[in-house]
Amino acid sequence: MSRLIGLACLLAACGGADQSSPRGVAEHYVAAMDGGDVDKALAVIVPRDKLQEAFDCGAGDALGRALQRAREDLRPNFEGLGRTGMRIRLGAFAAESRTLTIGDTWRDCTARMALEVQRAQVTLAFRKGGRDDEESERWDFVRFTADGPWWLVPR
Repeated sequence: MSRLIGLACLLAACGGADQSSPRGVAEHYVAAMDGGDVDKALAVIVPRDKLQEAFDCGAGDALGRALQRAREDLRPNFEGLGRTGMRIRLGAFAAESRTLTIGDTWRDCTARMALEVQRAQVTLAFRKGGRDDEESERWDFVRFTADGPWWLVPR
């Protein structure tokens, strides 16, 4: 029963996003992409303050820079997709999980706390004008507590 309550809280807090798994986050993000809904996409992108609390990235701040770039590019990218008439859906999803402990390195940053990360090979299926195409990308996800929500971490 507590799992159901936790899932309901995740769904309510995240604008209907299923953040109980990286695949749920990916499905939500791809649906946002397909619908051109920037706010829906932003709902599952990791907040900067959570990244800064969990990781020491030094002066280079690789994670913070990637996050900032993704947030700045999201609206123009989504608007561009909307103009093409392209439909997008999530295809294959294969992932590997890793538990980080304090001091572990991930994406050029040092973990300040124990947390879980997942790297996924994601296949996006595109349909435009009756023609189908696929593209494979690598996406990263993070969860800060064992029963907390998963977040998309832009590359």
